Amino acid sequence: MADSGPMDAMFSIPLFRFEQADWKDKKSRILRALPKLTDNHVSLDKDSNTDYYLNNTGKSLPAYTSTVMECLSDSMDEFCAAGFPADPEVTAMWFETSYKSNYHGAHNHGSLGFSAVLFVEFDPEVHTPTRFIAPFQNFYAGGLIDYWPKNVTEGTLLIFPSVILHDIQPNQSDKARTVIAFNIAGEK
Repeated sequence: MADSGPMDAMFSIPLFRFEQADWKDKKSRILRALPKLTDNHVSLDKDSNTDYYLNNTGKSLPAYTSTVMECLSDSMDEFCAAGFPADPEVTAMWFETSYKSNYHGAHNHGSLGFSAVLFVEFDPEVHTPTRFIAPFQNFYAGGLIDYWPKNVTEGTLLIFPSVILHDIQPNQSDKARTVIAFNIAGEK
């Protein structure tokens, strides 16, 4: 084994990435399953349109969950094969549509399990992907360490530890950006 020199990386943070086969058909199925946006979907801070608050106060999964999970079944099988120790149990799911100037500030989804984001309506020419923020600062200069996934397109599914801070920068375009997010349970 080659000598790695005097430095070892103490920690590694997994980010799983999956691209969906037959995305055009799956996108159509998912968009048909999502509810039509109403005033009830405006977030509490009025910065995005989401059904998060409608679905997650009573801990019920939305009606479109089965459609989304059917469309993602191959990716979820790959996620399990990559080392997730059990059948993934989705504990929450919601969608978020961002129009011009909408954003979602830095947040995480709790300390156990994994979270996922599926890019449903996403134009890489005008939209930015979810930004991930390291759980520690730059050791040399201070400040945040962030990570922007490259080559995100419609149908990209990212799965990451729920504890990782992430945000969505303001939508600078007139095109809607729609994602579906969900949480996968950790150990009970």
